[in-house]
Amino acid sequence: AAGNLVIMSSEPRVDILPAQPKLMTGAGWPEHEGLIVGNEQGLRNLMAACQQALDSGECISSKLDDFSGVRRLPEGWFEESRQQASSVPTLVLLVFVIALVVIGFGTIVRSLI
Repeated sequence: AAGNLVIMSSEPRVDILPAQPKLMTGAGWPEHEGLIVGNEQGLRNLMAACQQALDSGECISSKLDDFSGVRRLPEGWFEESRQQASSVPTLVLLVFVIALVVIGFGTIVRSLI
């Protein structure tokens, strides 16, 4: 057995596994603010989910890390959402003005009595 050489390593064997998909908003980091960030696998999963949402309307997947899915919405939804969002501050302002008028009127009436 003079020709056989066996090298024993004290290093543990490490199997390289595919990276877990990572995908999240960049809101926690100023340099990534407003972005979707992820590793290659996460971004590839997002691309596939977007394609499925374009084709069938939505994709619900556990392979999107922080997200549960992607949904395609009709164009009208964005207009309705914006109109609803803009009506909330108007309503709050209107209630505030009415409250000021009632308080002011009550103060004037009390001063006359």
